[in-house]
Amino acid sequence: MVLGHSLGGLVGLGAALRAPELIDALVAYEPPTPWASWWGRGQAGASAREAADAAGPTDEAERGAMAMEAFLRRMIGDDRWEGLGPRVQQARRAEGPALLADLDAARGAANLDFGSIRQPVVLGVGTRTTDRHKRAVAHLADLINGAEVMEVEGADHGAHMTHPAAVAAMVDRAIARLTW
Repeated sequence: MVLGHSLGGLVGLGAALRAPELIDALVAYEPPTPWASWWGRGQAGASAREAADAAGPTDEAERGAMAMEAFLRRMIGDDRWEGLGPRVQQARRAEGPALLADLDAARGAANLDFGSIRQPVVLGVGTRTTDRHKRAVAHLADLINGAEVMEVEGADHGAHMTHPAAVAAMVDRAIARLTW
């Protein structure tokens, strides 16, 4: 059983295709579809890439550091970023090249054959999330044979933090759909 949130949900879907023997069922909560023309700019991942591109001709570590900081500032806000302290900020910034690689890989997911997924898949989406996440979940549900969509009333992209029981219910539902 795999549970993935956001980019982790997209990773889980890819893993279900590449190593189906390892994944019996999958819950993907609001996986992005950054390859879709309607996904748009201005998201945390897009702003991270823009920050890296704005870094200009500098080394990859610095480009990644700038991207990670931009990503986290967008995700958690400037006040929380500043509250992390210099050691934690530096540790997060060091993860920037990996973030850029993940974002590039996410765009490559357009080439995956989601219709070949045979495991039970539950796609989660919050009723208070962005339109693009709602559209992404609907799009993936159309591509994945037998995928079930579960809405979390009142939740946004952070349902795992605000509505953990609803996310656990998605896991229960995916497991219940298993055929042994």
